[in-house]
Amino acid sequence: MHMKWSGKKGVAKTIDSYIIELKFSTKKHLLVEGNSDKALFERLFTVLSPIYEKENNKKLNDEIFIDDADFIENNPGLEKEKLGNWEKIEVICEKIQNEPIAKRFVGFVDRDFRGFNICDNLQDELDKHNIQGRLIWSRGHSIENYFFDYLILRDALSSLSPINWLEDVINNFEKVLESTIRLACAVSLAARETELLDKVKHTVHREIIDIDIKNLNINLKTDDWENFLTTNQHISADQAANFIHKYQSWHLITQKANFSVIRWLCHGHIGMLTVLAVYLCCVEEIGKKEAKVVINRKDAGIYDEITIEKQINAKKQKMASSKVKSLQQRINEEHITHACSYWWTTNIITTNRLIYPLEILNLFDINLF
Repeated sequence: MHMKWSGKKGVAKTIDSYIIELKFSTKKHLLVEGNSDKALFERLFTVLSPIYEKENNKKLNDEIFIDDADFIENNPGLEKEKLGNWEKIEVICEKIQNEPIAKRFVGFVDRDFRGFNICDNLQDELDKHNIQGRLIWSRGHSIENYFFDYLILRDALSSLSPINWLEDVINNFEKVLESTIRLACAVSLAARETELLDKVKHTVHREIIDIDIKNLNINLKTDDWENFLTTNQHISADQAANFIHKYQSWHLITQKANFSVIRWLCHGHIGMLTVLAVYLCCVEEIGKKEAKVVINRKDAGIYDEITIEKQINAKKQKMASSKVKSLQQRINEEHITHACSYWWTTNIITTNRLIYPLEILNLFDINLF
């Protein structure tokens, strides 16, 4: 019988007490970094479960119990060694690798920037999921990188966007998606190099995006961005200037690199927020063209044509901006990530081109296909 967490919900376990619970459990256990990862794998196993049930007459979710490293603490006496969630998981994998329980346990962690050759010629040195004993790294930087696929982003953003001109927006978004991910990757690498990830990762927003649909290109208004970093993120002027310089250098490199490398190397959160910012720009661009302004013919005689044109453009701008602000209030990173996880898991069954960590099931000796 499976032993659940003892005590109240949210009470933490030490690394060693967690391993003891594993020894008394008959379930297969997947240990992930946080609650959002847990929710995603619960959804994935729900989608895959019908295939498993045909052969085994039981649900995949009942076979694999998903644990959350947020509720695991260091062992007593190791408080000085503050471990992140992925470090806890790696420690646990190492401790049990020669134990009988190892065959019933898998740890899954973010890859981060590991296993990439980060230089003028960017390379993915793994080009697959990395497996170390009972430990698996995500294919790219983090969970979000699985979603950097037009099919997933199209469905997710469409489901969150109640606008009349959605088809034109999605068409434009598709044209600049690759450029968007390349830009986000450049931001990621500049932030990594300057050690400003925490201060920079939430700063790419719609107002600093320069979108050029005709030439299929996305750029950032670096002067505005630099000012935002110093004013809002409390980064010194020298640090901000150096960061912008690094970003521009990396942007040149990411423009030339193989996109399959860029897609997995990009920082997951930066990539997702940049995608959202660019998408909102696409909504605004199409909104300006679609906005209908009726001019009273009686008033038309009062103003010269230039004045009327300015009024029309101003009203179009106002209407488009209003729609964008409405969407911006409705869609944040959590919303788009949740929608992406839903469509990612849903489409895994209907298409065989999406990448997901099937290796987890393989380590549990579960074969679905």
